[in-house]
Amino acid sequence: MINEIFNFIFEFGTTIISTGFLGFALVLYFFNSLYKQNSIKTKGDVVGIEKYFSRNLGNGKSRGKQLLYRPVISFLYNGEKSFCVGSIGSSNISHKVGEQVTLEYIINYPGSVRIAGQTLLRNISFILFFVGMFVHIFSLIKSDKEMDVKVLILSLIHISEPTRRTP
Repeated sequence: MINEIFNFIFEFGTTIISTGFLGFALVLYFFNSLYKQNSIKTKGDVVGIEKYFSRNLGNGKSRGKQLLYRPVISFLYNGEKSFCVGSIGSSNISHKVGEQVTLEYIINYPGSVRIAGQTLLRNISFILFFVGMFVHIFSLIKSDKEMDVKVLILSLIHISEPTRRTP
């Protein structure tokens, strides 16, 4: 009984996990394609560098802090001066104060401003897609092998039946 429950969870659990990975990859891909199709590009100037601490897991026993940097950018939105902060921090300073950068944002959503050309979402969506496909293919191969073993056992039982009978 417990073995049957474990097999059921393994068989459908891997399908659910792979579907989750594939679904999340699709959401990220379409979110990124929104920028590609509907974004407006504009220029902005780096006016400062934000320095902040981000928590990381470290060795798993204690939480550590890591010093990260991201640019503060000034740009014009509908003729008004606006500011945004780079969404991805880095352990080294990637932009210099006074540097001009290209920004993009989705029309009518000024909160969607990001530095143009950032491919992190696209890369994460591809990684999640391939992990999801790997898990899905693994579950299909595993279920095919189990089916082959069941067919083999069943055929061995039928082959051995005539030899067990005595006249």
